[in-house]
Amino acid sequence: QRGGAVADVYYHSCCGGNTAAADEIWTSPVPGIRPVSDPHCTVCPNYFWNVQLTPAQLGQKAGIGPVVEVNVTQRGPSGRVVRIQLSDDNIQKELTGQEFRRAIGPTVALSTLFRIRADPELDGGSWVVDGSGSGHGVGLCQFGAMAMAEAGSSFRDILEFYFPDLKTGSM
Repeated sequence: QRGGAVADVYYHSCCGGNTAAADEIWTSPVPGIRPVSDPHCTVCPNYFWNVQLTPAQLGQKAGIGPVVEVNVTQRGPSGRVVRIQLSDDNIQKELTGQEFRRAIGPTVALSTLFRIRADPELDGGSWVVDGSGSGHGVGLCQFGAMAMAEAGSSFRDILEFYFPDLKTGSM
C-alpha cells in the first residue's frame, strides 16, 4: 500500500544484483518503487550472460550498416543502459536501452544491464555484450525472492525488501 491505496508493483526474472527504478526503464516513475541492491539473485542461471555479434549482425538488427562504433551515452542508477549510440560509416543512431534490447532480441540481450565492447580477436572483429540479469529489473526479482524464501524469509520480509517504501496491508 502507498498512502492507504493499493500500489502498482512489478516483477521480473533476475535483477543481476540491482533492481531498477521504473523511470530508468520506462518513461515515468512508479510511486513507491525504487532501486535496491540485491545480493540474493546470484542463484539465477542468467546472473551473467554474454553474446557475440559481428558488426554486420549488430548493424542489421539496429537498422544500419556494419557497426564501427558503439557508445553508451547514459546509464541509470542501477547501471542499466538508458541510451546507446551506434554508428556505421555514414549513420549515427541513438536508441534507448529497451529499444536496443528489442532490436537485438530480448532472448539474446536478456536485460539492459550490460556493457558492450569491441573484440578484434573474435571472428575478425566482433561486438561482445556482457550482461547480467533477465528482464526489465523493476520491482521484485523472482530469483532473489525465491532465494530469500528458501533461506527462511517470510513473504512480508521479501515484499519489504523489494518495496521498502510500501507497507503491506492485512493479508
